[in-house]
Amino acid sequence: MNMEQIREQMEGIQIREPIATQDILNKIRARRQKRKARLRVMTVAASLLIVIGAAQFQQISTFAQSVYRSIILSLNKDILDIGYLETIPAEIKGLSWVGGEVGSKHYSGIADVEEELGIRVLRNTLSIDMERHRNINLTFFKTGNVAKLNFHRHFIGDLKNYQETILDNGDLKYSYESDGNTLYKSPVSMTISFVTGGGADVEKGPWEFFDYEEKYLSPENNITAYLMKPSGSIIMGGKKIALREAAGEPGIIAVFVWDNLLYTLSGNIPSSEMKRIVDAFIVSD
Repeated sequence: MNMEQIREQMEGIQIREPIATQDILNKIRARRQKRKARLRVMTVAASLLIVIGAAQFQQISTFAQSVYRSIILSLNKDILDIGYLETIPAEIKGLSWVGGEVGSKHYSGIADVEEELGIRVLRNTLSIDMERHRNINLTFFKTGNVAKLNFHRHFIGDLKNYQETILDNGDLKYSYESDGNTLYKSPVSMTISFVTGGGADVEKGPWEFFDYEEKYLSPENNITAYLMKPSGSIIMGGKKIALREAAGEPGIIAVFVWDNLLYTLSGNIPSSEMKRIVDAFIVSD
């Protein structure tokens, strides 16, 4: 990229406050005289990101770097460090911002997610049809450089009469039935988190109503999952309330890291069934 191209890009960006474009160009020229070609490219890219930042971050671009972030779970009685995530270079276009700190975007399917973000979502033989997913939500947190994908109702197990209907406005309506003999009391959801740059460790929680239950190594795919369970009961206003009746807390949570992605599974199912879900992830190429 030559200086004229840089100048054109800067002039085309709409910003709220004036920026001394000539000063920026002079600084870039000075750096170019002192550094090698590779470093010059990195300097130009960094300068452009600064200007884009002044334009409300309509697009997020990250660059490959050896940045590792620890994953910390803050539970009722435990602090667990379950590993680390390496930075994933990604270009996320068309984000809608809330207060300039949190961005969101919707994808129409798994393939669109993988194509833009350059990641591979693990398939699972127990999930409902992967291609049925519509309106997959991505949330990006500028503070911490963390992105999260939400896969709601990813596993429905033995729920009865599960149905989904797309309304005229594009919203998704769903319904299901369960009874005393149903293993799944509600669908199990999955979220996938990843980091796009440096920052503080990724802290999940606080999950103040959950305690660490078990570190589970799947014999089927070698995934190491950490299972969390409700801590029994809580006292609220002098009255004991069962966790499953309080704020809709799920019965079990499992987390694991695979290929620099943090998977979180949550639902009102037994630990044995959560292990079966972990076993069903397909990790082969």
